[in-house]
Amino acid sequence: ELELLLQHAPQYNKNHKNKQKNPLNNILYGVPIAPQKLTRIQALLNQYQNDNNNNNNDNDRIRMHYLLDHPDHLEMFRPAHNERGPNKNQRQRQFRVVLKLDTGYHRAGAPWDDPESVELAWQAETLPAVELVGVYSHCGHSYDESS
Repeated sequence: ELELLLQHAPQYNKNHKNKQKNPLNNILYGVPIAPQKLTRIQALLNQYQNDNNNNNNDNDRIRMHYLLDHPDHLEMFRPAHNERGPNKNQRQRQFRVVLKLDTGYHRAGAPWDDPESVELAWQAETLPAVELVGVYSHCGHSYDESS
């Protein structure tokens, strides 16, 4: 789906009325991440940026966000902190992560009431290539409520 979205993003950008707020430029990759998926996603994003000459226009740059709910996920981002851009003091890539919290179904997410979930957030903040940008939860059990 990501490949299809990126394929159509340039056309959407041309037709979008408010070029300052293109909703296709912020994407939450909402499924579990694996190293081979991360490599593929980064290649797709780099190709999109190169094909569309978006390297200098921050409004057109795709911002990918990844869900984080286990310390193993952080290991995938760890090698990236050694990769530097043309300016050796600047990181080449910045991975934006969203802490996924389990709020009741116990299917996915870090337990909301576990101190280790807070520790996971702190660990994310210590990695130079990672930016913790928010929290995500799906309260699916609320569908049965009448309010």
